[in-house]
Formats: sequence, structure tokens, C-alpha cells
Amino acid sequence: MTVGNAEQLVATVGVEDKVPYNFRTSGGSADIGDREVDKIVGGTVAWNQLVKDDYSNLVGSNITSTVLDGEITIVCNTDVNNVKGIVYNNLKNGHVYCGGGNFKTDGTAEGGIGFRAASGAAINSGTSDTMGWTNTSSYISMWRIAKPSDDTSRFGAFLKNNTPNGNYGYFNAVMLIDLTQMFGSAIADYINTLETANVGAGVAWFRKLFPKDYYAYDAGSLQSVQVASHDMVGFNAWDEQWEIGRYDTSTGDVINSYNSIRSKSTNYIPVIPNTTYYGKCTTGYVVFFYDASKNYIGYVEKQANTTFITPANACFMHFRMSTNYGTTYNHDICINLSWDGERDGEYEPYVKHSYPLDDSLTLRGIPKLDASNNLYYDGDTYEANGTVTRRYRVVDLGNATWTGNFSSHEGQFYTSLSDYKSVSNTNSRNGATCISNKYISGNAYDALIDKRICAYASYIWIYDTSFSSASDLKTSLSGCYIIYELDTPTTELAEPYQNPQIVDDFGTEEYVDAGVTASTPIRDVAIPVGHETTYQANLRAKLEMAPESPSDGDGDYIVRQTNGQNEYTKLVIPTELPANPSEAGTYSLKVTVPSSGTPTLAWVADT
Repeated sequence: MTVGNAEQLVATVGVEDKVPYNFRTSGGSADIGDREVDKIVGGTVAWNQLVKDDYSNLVGSNITSTVLDGEITIVCNTDVNNVKGIVYNNLKNGHVYCGGGNFKTDGTAEGGIGFRAASGAAINSGTSDTMGWTNTSSYISMWRIAKPSDDTSRFGAFLKNNTPNGNYGYFNAVMLIDLTQMFGSAIADYINTLETANVGAGVAWFRKLFPKDYYAYDAGSLQSVQVASHDMVGFNAWDEQWEIGRYDTSTGDVINSYNSIRSKSTNYIPVIPNTTYYGKCTTGYVVFFYDASKNYIGYVEKQANTTFITPANACFMHFRMSTNYGTTYNHDICINLSWDGERDGEYEPYVKHSYPLDDSLTLRGIPKLDASNNLYYDGDTYEANGTVTRRYRVVDLGNATWTGNFSSHEGQFYTSLSDYKSVSNTNSRNGATCISNKYISGNAYDALIDKRICAYASYIWIYDTSFSSASDLKTSLSGCYIIYELDTPTTELAEPYQNPQIVDDFGTEEYVDAGVTASTPIRDVAIPVGHETTYQANLRAKLEMAPESPSDGDGDYIVRQTNGQNEYTKLVIPTELPANPSEAGTYSLKVTVPSSGTPTLAWVADT
């Protein structure tokens, strides 16, 4: 039975499970059995990262800088009491941006990473810049989201020093991402709403999907789902591969001159950020944390059989045991997700189930928000029997034929694409769904917002006042791609995959991205994978939770579950049915249940 067919016995779980992910928990209760994967759903984002690696074009006045191994050192040469530093000036009015990076100073200079208007005032209300000035000798990550109200706003790693004496600040991993370009206006504005209501909430929403501390410069490219496998890891998160030695608490590097064991240095253990784990072992242990790029974050030292919480930016960990553990592994160490302590202290061998997927597939789609503002993909689908349904197509707009619509609006152009899903209701200005690596997808072409693209009324429309002729626009569009919904989906066959798949309660599941993990990766951006999933009901686990016996004596009962609790429900079964009607016709059996007494049954003619 699948969930939904057995609602009288089990809780309804997983039925609406569609939120895209790369890595997450797979269970944590006895409510689900094996995973039935109905469809893997493709998705695309217009990826961009606007700060160049070398920062060479971002140095402000009154500042000198040197760059070494991706880290910029900025030194104050003159009296600086306004915003100076590395600056990105090309912010667009009304776009939502996520920016940040790592920062520290010598402890006398002050600085921060954030957004400012041309006047020097903060874009958001608050302190002198949206991150707040600080001076620290330790790196701190500073991230915020802003929505500039004019084109003169800027983002940067800012520094000030009222008494310059060669004081300095360090910045690295400085990034700026245009969320409006990446997701479209609706999702970007929702992220900004989260940030406005609760500082950090919008950043957390974005970085849950894209957790790396640094992504390479990218002016704009369409990145789509490409998966190699779907992996399930059981209760024990550690693969039980070990070696002699320890890790340095200052750097996270290996030190081999140590009389104890550690997790294998080449095998980073994936973890979920800001989550409680439990270490079952006979001695104390030390856990070392690393971010999505496997840069060392820090460590915690714990006693035997205790919990620890992963940092908010941790994606991997290592650990080592205390010296008195010895140099032989005794198959007694278990590191697991802690679900309110339900199974903490148990040992279970490491188990991994990997289900190969056709890694030659690129699955495209459009990110959207549902009525509850949950992210989902509306895209190509890949089913267990190998059927791939193509609902979206990508084309180079530089190969299309463009016409200027200057009689109506200067700067407006259009082209016809015969296979895209046009909008037939001419009273609607919502347009068909599309996404581009250069232009922002619009919901109404007649709004005439510059640098806007829209699929509407059998045409693709572009409004770009930079061009006065269709030929010049066409030349500029070489390498400008658009993904749009097909009028008629197409199908093809790929490699089938196993269905159903084993679910490891209290474990994790991961979509392995073929574009990132290949021997020669095509990109460093892992795109969260969409899916439509149901789970089999774990009937055995539910029925084993026997309720207390009924208190009203003998009778006929059925076990019914409500909100996770089992109870006996009495069955009232009549001793006999009423006599059959004597006249021909169609009848229904009517049951009348009085407030007291015995229910009565009668045949009632259907009219």
C-alpha cells in the first residue's frame, strides 16, 4: 500500500514532497517505508556571480591593495572616514541582490561587507552600512540581501580608518549574486521579503540551496539539473574508514604523529548545517568542520556519548578520537543525526544505497513558488521506466529573426518561435514562462521595462533601449539563451532506474550532481534537484505500536491511527440485512443512527 491508500492505519507523509534539494535527511520516524520515486523534475537558474576573482577593477580611491591566492589585502594610505574599498557599482534599480564574503582587520581599522547608496547611506535601514562596522583579527562571514532603489547604489567590502598608520583589512570570498536575474522577480522579491521581516532569513533561504563560500565569476549562464545518482546513507553517517593520526585544531590539516585513530582524511563526511548530531563512542572525541568548498571552519571537543551541533555554514566534517581509544577500530563508533535522542547511543554499521541515474541528461525547468511560498520546479521529468518528458527547450536568441516594433515603442523587438507555448487569452498580459541568461523574464511585455524579455501572443518580446535596429540587437544576442515552455511536450528514452528505493530511517539522501562531480566538472554550481515523491506505508511499524485494550468489554474492533496515535475503534455490525425489495429498481442501503439505541437499516429506492 502507498500512503493515501492506508490512511486508516498510517500517517499521511511524503505525498506532497516536491521541494528541490541536493542533500537532506531521509527519515527520522517510523512513518515511512521504502521511497517510491515517481518523477525526477528538472530545473534551471540564470546563474551569475558578479565580483571577479582578482578584484582588479574594484579598488576604490585612497586605497592600495595586493592580491594573493584569492585574498585581497587593503591598506589605508590617507585619512578615510567615508566608505572606501573594493566596490561593485553596477547595481540595478529594483533587483534583489545577495552579497557577502569573509572579512577581518588588524584590529584597529574598521570595515564590513555590504550595500550602500551613492550618498554613503545604507540601502537598508540600520547602521552605517548594512553589515555594520567591525574590527576583528579573526575572519567572520558577512552576508546580507538588499534591493537597491536606484542605479547608483553599490556593493563592496568597505574599510574606514580615521587615523591611518598603514592599518589594513583583509577580504576574501567576496561574492555578489543578482537573485532577480537568477530566479526571476517573484522568487527574488519573496527572498527580499523574508530578509526584511527577519535579518538573515533571506540569506539562509538562498544559502541552503547554494552553500559554497565562494563561486567563480560568472556574468550569466543558464545552469540546469544534471544528476548521476541518488544516494541513501543509513543511521551511521561515518563510512567507518579510518587511519592513524589526528587533525590540527588550528588549520584542520592532518597530523600523522599521534597515537589514536581518525576518520580517513580523504573521505569528508557530509553533514547538514546547524543540525544536532550524536557521537556514540567509548572515549572523548574532536569534530572538525568544513564548508561546502571544504575550507576549514573550526572544531568542537566532546566527551564520550554526547551531542554536538554543526555550524551554520558546515557541509562536511572529520573527527578524531582521544589518545586512550587506542589505534585499532573496534566497530563501536557511530555518528548519527539526533532525532530528540530517540536512537542516540545505538551502534549501526555504515550502510549506503546508491541508485544510478542517466548522467547524460540535462533536465531543464523553471523555478516557481507554490501558494505556500515553497520552491518547486516546473520542468522536464525523468521517470523510473526511463521515460523523459521534455517540457522546455533552450535556444540561442542570436540565431532568431528579429523585427523592431518601433511604430509602437522605441526599443521594442519581437521574434516568433513556432514551438513555444503561447498565451491564447489576449486579455491577459501574464505571458508564458521563460528564463534567460541576459534579460529578466517579465510578466507583462507592455510594462515596457528596459532589459525585459517576455513570451506572449505567439512571440518572444525584448525591450532594450540600447539598440535602435533589429540587426544590432541580433548581433548582441549571440550567446544569449532562453529556456521556454513547449507548446507540445516531447518524449524520449533514457536509462531506467530502480523503483522503489530503500529509505534508511534516521539517515540522509543526496542527489549527486554529474556536472559537479565528474572527473572534469563542467561547473562548480550544484543545482538543487526537483522531484515528485510518495513513500510506501510502513505498516509493520505502525501495527507493532499496539494500543491499550478497549475498556468497554468484548466486541469487534479495528485499529485506527489518528495523528500518529493508534486506537481501537468499535465496529457496529448489523446481525442481518433487511429483506430485499419486492419491486424492480435501483436501491441504496440507508443506515439511521439514533442518538441512543440500535442503528436501523432499510433499502431506499434511488430517484
